[in-house]
Amino acid sequence: MRRQKWSWNYKNRCGNCHSFLRPEENYCKCCGTKRGKGKFLPYKNMVYCVYGPPVKEKYKCSICGYLWIECLFGFSDTKHCPMCGKAQIDLLEHRHVEFPTYIGMMEPYDIGNEPILFEETQVQLLLERRVDPDTSIIGINQLRQILQDIGAVNNTESDEDNFPRTEKEGDQVVLAEIILRLKGRNIRGYSDIQCPHCSSDILAGLGYAVRDKHFNTITVIHNPSSEDALLYHNRGMWIDYDNSSSKHNNHYGYICLQCGKRFGILEYPPDLDEFFKIHVGKTIGDKNTFAIEYSFIDADTTEISMYHNNQNILEYERAGILYTTRWNLDDIAIWLRKFINNMCDDPYPVEAEGQFAAQKDISARKFDADDFETFNAYYNMLDEWITRHRWHPASSGAILADLYFQQIGNTVEISWNNHDAENGIHFTTIEGGFVIDKDTFVNVIESFLKAYKEK
Repeated sequence: MRRQKWSWNYKNRCGNCHSFLRPEENYCKCCGTKRGKGKFLPYKNMVYCVYGPPVKEKYKCSICGYLWIECLFGFSDTKHCPMCGKAQIDLLEHRHVEFPTYIGMMEPYDIGNEPILFEETQVQLLLERRVDPDTSIIGINQLRQILQDIGAVNNTESDEDNFPRTEKEGDQVVLAEIILRLKGRNIRGYSDIQCPHCSSDILAGLGYAVRDKHFNTITVIHNPSSEDALLYHNRGMWIDYDNSSSKHNNHYGYICLQCGKRFGILEYPPDLDEFFKIHVGKTIGDKNTFAIEYSFIDADTTEISMYHNNQNILEYERAGILYTTRWNLDDIAIWLRKFINNMCDDPYPVEAEGQFAAQKDISARKFDADDFETFNAYYNMLDEWITRHRWHPASSGAILADLYFQQIGNTVEISWNNHDAENGIHFTTIEGGFVIDKDTFVNVIESFLKAYKEK
């Protein structure tokens, strides 16, 4: 077994709890021990890996007035002022920040004394340098160079190893990256709104993805604006509409592009509830007997599941994750309409082994003949029947279970053969079938086609 290494190194460490001390700090923020004091016992020199978003915390001592910032992962043990050692400290700010967010550790500003980060001309220069909103992280050195180029950061004081140094520089980095990812062109698209902190009307709206219970985005919403107003939306800004606390939480509506403050309330579009009901999680029928569950993701994309015995027969696995069909289903809707309109007793055209049509089709295609005309006529007959009863030719590229539909008297048989799925796709049910009442089948399919037409 590997032995733990013990350390006696107390340089810039508390002599009691061996927490780190910054060079300017006189007392330990965790236990209040004065620098140079303590038991100085050996300690295990271990590095812990903590998962979670970075957190910025700003503290102020109510005794000596010292102001400082902690940037950390997870939780903070800060309980004492690092200058006077007293435990009377106030937490002024606590917020999660995203990568790459850099908060300057030196020269924090007090609440109420926040500076203007960018002049209007600097905002315009940043907008001229915009990148693809969905591009990868913009490097800190690239951001530093951009801020130097627009005159927001002093060239002589800023270098790779000392940036951002101040809290203002840190907040400039954060706001600059937001501006570089904005959509739109009208910097006064919200001209009737002003920032309550600096009175600026150079604003961007904040966009939020509205998500369903499966975390699929169904739309992005933001406050009403003038044409081509600036809009900011990233992957971390969403509203889970099925989650009451998320839905009814007050979400900021705007961000000021001069001071960086977020303010105002997001106003939900008046028709959002109805939009959500139409586009999310609609189920037609009984999942135990026969049902279709669908979501209209956008104008071109529909997610669909088909159930029998509470099993989604369209479900498949890819790379260890379960999915259901999600694609443009225009051609499938046309095929189903044609099948419904032309339903009749139309048995499989040849005698073949198998309980269901999908199985019979496997068996029947083992036929061979020396005579070309006989061979050709046989398979033409099978293919003509398939065109009427198998929906896969209408898939238009969707990952779709290979289903067969056949009326048999007052029932409808649905069967499938998924042996030939593309590489990496594994359907939950490979081969099988069931029979349901014809009226049940027609009612469910008609209701789905009606909703699909009206979406």
